[in-house]
This record gives sequence, C-alpha cells and structure tokens, in this order.
Amino acid sequence: MWGWAGEMHKSLLEIRKKIKTKQLKIAVVGLGYVGFPLAIEFAKKNIQVIGIEIDANRLNCIKRKESYISDVSTKELKNLLSKGYFSATKDFSVIKNCDVVLICVPTPLKRKNLPDISYIKDAVKSAASYIKHGALIVLESTTYPGTTEEELLPIFQSYKLKHGGDFFLCFSPERIDPGNKSFPVNRIPKVIGGINAQATCLGAEFYKIIIQQVVPVSSARTAETVKLLENTFRLINIGLINELAMMAHKMNIDIWEVISAAATKPFGFMPFYPGPGVGGHCLDKNETVFIKELGALKALQMPELIKHIEKNTHKDIEILSFDPIKKKSVFKKITAASVRPYSGKIVNIATEDGRLLNVTDLHPMFIYNCGRWQLKYAKDLQKGDSLPICLGLPGLESKEIPGSSSINTDIINKLKKENKNRPVNKTFKRFDNFATVKVKSTNFTTGDLVYSVETEKPHSFVTSYGIVVHNCIPKDPLYLHWKAKSFGFHSRFIRLASDVISYMPEYVATRIQEALFKKNKKSKTAKILVVGVTYKKDIKDLRQSPSIDLIKSLETKGYTVSYYDPLIPYLLIKGINLKSVNITKNNLAKFDCVVVATDHSSINYKFLLDNTQLIFDTRNVYQDSSKEKVTRL
Repeated sequence: MWGWAGEMHKSLLEIRKKIKTKQLKIAVVGLGYVGFPLAIEFAKKNIQVIGIEIDANRLNCIKRKESYISDVSTKELKNLLSKGYFSATKDFSVIKNCDVVLICVPTPLKRKNLPDISYIKDAVKSAASYIKHGALIVLESTTYPGTTEEELLPIFQSYKLKHGGDFFLCFSPERIDPGNKSFPVNRIPKVIGGINAQATCLGAEFYKIIIQQVVPVSSARTAETVKLLENTFRLINIGLINELAMMAHKMNIDIWEVISAAATKPFGFMPFYPGPGVGGHCLDKNETVFIKELGALKALQMPELIKHIEKNTHKDIEILSFDPIKKKSVFKKITAASVRPYSGKIVNIATEDGRLLNVTDLHPMFIYNCGRWQLKYAKDLQKGDSLPICLGLPGLESKEIPGSSSINTDIINKLKKENKNRPVNKTFKRFDNFATVKVKSTNFTTGDLVYSVETEKPHSFVTSYGIVVHNCIPKDPLYLHWKAKSFGFHSRFIRLASDVISYMPEYVATRIQEALFKKNKKSKTAKILVVGVTYKKDIKDLRQSPSIDLIKSLETKGYTVSYYDPLIPYLLIKGINLKSVNITKNNLAKFDCVVVATDHSSINYKFLLDNTQLIFDTRNVYQDSSKEKVTRL
C-alpha cells in the first residue's frame, strides 16, 4: 500500500516539475476547430506539440504549411512548423514520448443528436497502449455526465494502467468559439475536473501555461455537466427569444427594440437574439440507387446521380423510396443531393444472403426487429439486426428483390457488372409488401468522397440490391436531455426549445412571403437572394446551417432562390446545383428580395441596401435603416 502511495507521489512530482519548467511534450488527438487552435497555443509557448489526425486532407494542409481554420493563421503555422514546436501525424505511437495527451475528437452532439462517444472511445483505445508512465490525459470533447469516469477510466484500466500513478485523467470542456477574435483560446476561462483531487490540481497547473483563468471543479462529472449547462442555456434562451419574436410580430412590436431596451438593465438579464435557426451522413461512391425520370427507370451509381442532377435541372427526378408506415415501395422527389470529401469511417455492412452496403458510420439505418421499426446509426448495427428490403418497383408486377434477374434485365445487368462481388439469393424473411434480411457482420474502412441524398417524406431511399436506408440524421435532443431520461426525468424545456428552433426556417420563409405579398410579388414570379449560408458568420462550415433549410422552405413556396456567400462557392440543393452569385448592381436588380441569413463581416451591407428593392434582415444588420425597404425578423 505504501509502495503504491509512494509511486503516485513520485509520478505527481515528476509531471508537475515538467509542467512548471515547460519541459514537456504534448499530444493533441484531433486537429479540428478545438484541437488545432489549442495545439498552436501551447506550441507558441515553445513547447513541443504533436498533433494526431486521421483526416488526410488536414494532414496535407499542414504538410503544405497551410491553415484550414480561421483561428490559426498560415503565417503562425509556418513559423511553428519551421521552429519544430509543432508537427502532425496519423501515428498514435508518438504518444509514448508525450507527458500530456489532449483528446479533442468530434462528438455528434450538435445540440440535438443522440449520444455518440465512439470517436472518443476509439481515440482512447488507440492511445492507451502507448501512454507514458505518469502522463496527464484530458478529454475535451463534449459528452454526457459520467463519460470520463464510467467509459474512459475502465478502458485505461483494461490496459493494466492504474489511475494516480500510471496516469491522471481529467475532463475539461472545450469553449472555443470559432471566429471570435475577442475571445481567443487563452482568454476563455478553462474549467477542469479530474477523477480525483490530484488529477484536478495537475490539470489546472497544466492549463495555466496558456490560460489566464483556470476554474477547478470537484469532479469530472461536474465539468462534463458544465459544458451541457452552457449549451442548454443557450438552446433554451434562443428558443425563447425566437418564440417571443413570433409573438412580437403578431402584436406589431419590434423585438429588436425590446431586446435593446431590456439589455440596459445591469443585472438579471442577458440578451439573446432571434435568427433563422441554429447550426449528413452519406453513402459510398459505389452504391447504386433507382431513379424515375419522365417515366423512365434508371439505375445510377452515386457519382452518376450527382452528374445527372447537375445536367438536368428540372425537378421531376424521383428516387425509389420506402414507406415504413404503408410498408411498400414508392417513388419520391429528390430534395437535395451533394458530394463532399471524407476521410472518416465507412461501415461495410454484410448480410446473411451476401448483400453489401457501404455507408458512413453515422448514417441512420432502418431496422425492423420484433415487428417494430427502429433507427440505428450504421456503426451501431449488430449481427442479427434485420434490415428492410424493398420488394419490387412501383408500377411493375414483379415482387422480387432488386438484384433479381426477373425485375428488369438492363438494370440488373448493370448492377451485376458494377458489383461483381455482391451475390444475391433469397434467404430473407418475407412480409406483406417488404422483406428483411439479417446483418451478418460489419467492419470499418476509410473513405475519400461520400454522397448524400435527401428525399420528400418518408425520407428514405433504396440502395444497392434493395436495402432501405433513412436519408438524414434523426433530430433527437441534447445529451443532457437523453441522460436525464435514463434517470426517469423528462426535460420539457429542452425539448420545447429544440422544437421552436427547428421551426424557425419555415417561419422566416412565411414572413418573407408576407413581405413580398405587400409588394405585390407572387411566389411564381418572385426571385430571392439568400445572403450567407454557413451556420455562423465568418466560418466556412455548413453543418446544420439553418440557411439551407430556409432555402428549401422558400423553394417549396414556389420562389426562385439564389444565394451569395463569400466562403461557399457552390451548393447542391433540391436537385439543383447552385453557384454563389456575384454581388453587383446589375445582379441585385434582378432580385425581388434579399435575405440576410448569415451576417458575414466581409459583406458590404450598404451596397446591398442601396441596390436592392426589398431586404429581409434576420440578423438585425439594418437596425437603423428605412422601414420601407427593410423588414426585420
């Protein structure tokens, strides 16, 4: 017993000495919006930092000495690379020489998604066998309370590592606000909570190297909850102010004026502002889908589908879908399609009858187990899960599985030629209008390009050999909402706020429609320009951007919609390839309404105002402008 206590004391003294003298090496696992700026900040203190990243595109950028994140300048990166204080690799074995390991991998929280900590677990498992004796390990990825202690600690212990001697484990919630120049990494107070008091103290001493204010808390669980409180606080208040904005409009009250006046109160009030909302998962390039166009049936691989949509901009392209309520196959319009670079995990799904399906790990999959429909992420599929199979094509007499030679010779020959290693037989369970086949196994590979398709309700489509998949991420609540449910508590506030925010794009589209009607502009003739499509100003990121949903809502109402964004050169929405238009006097004259959806700093808003007939402002950039020309949310 005393021997172990002595070993723990020795480990603490050694790591503290290295932290105090800054004679240590740091590994940062994950070089995204959190990990990259954090790594650079430590490197600027003349500490050797090694970034570990599996994304080939990011590693190539670093190799070219180019920054891919606005919070890290290329000049700064070049300087640190040349001095040897920063480097990057995909090799986890470098951790064996590091005194501190920071885990900054992504989690699919994004306010409403189901808890998924697989990236965290994978990173920990990859690192555990290389952990240096006495190392400090800090998780920064957003997660639910209990993750550090209940999930990570057992993994390290399974590698025969003892906490308090072999390693010290903490959680410190990331608070980086991408693009916020007023609050860079070193000016944001840092919360830290460890598995025990020694780990907490050690973590606090470490972050004081770069952070002006460090806030120790009693446990890792407390630190984890701090992050979720911050996110939930914002979610609920944005949901509240959005609802008040709707109410104020009905009562002919300017919500922006109300907020401005209320914000003068020096206590008890914090201003939040309304907006169009708050900010997928895809298929491998080899997957085939079935489309119907002007009555003709075609089978196209994903790259062919994207090219076909780009060349044929009419909106009568339908994709083979499946209605889980009516339990039959249907054709539904494609509402959006896209292609993007991807170097994350691809799940290779094999069924008992020889079918294969390759999708990204977070693609939602339909499951029909024990007579009930469910959704699972592809990575969570287990042996024995039953995948639904589309029986036949609508309008055809055949009731065979797509992939059987009796359905359509041309299509099936094409499938067989492109997918030689995908044999199909009939070892499936048949129901009235569909069948199921069981998962035999799954394994993981990495991808390069992935393809997304979205459809009208029921938001599904049929992939190679008849397997049905969901086409978008299920909109589920926050981690905290999910965790509370496991304790028998249902948070009505979080659910309600989430619902209000999800409705905002449709509400904004309706308000724009009202503004145009006042100008005698009907939906069939009006043209709209949406300015800004990223989820946040000055950030090149489309993740869950409400602007995309706004464009879809406007097009549903019959408007011709274009967009301008200095950071996003093109989009593919509702089967149409959109390119960012140039902001010129002649171009602006073509539009009946300009919608400010994301308020990028680089946009000349005065020029927009001077050369536009009508502006709908969702971000209050025209708070002092003429009410005749500007309508505000």
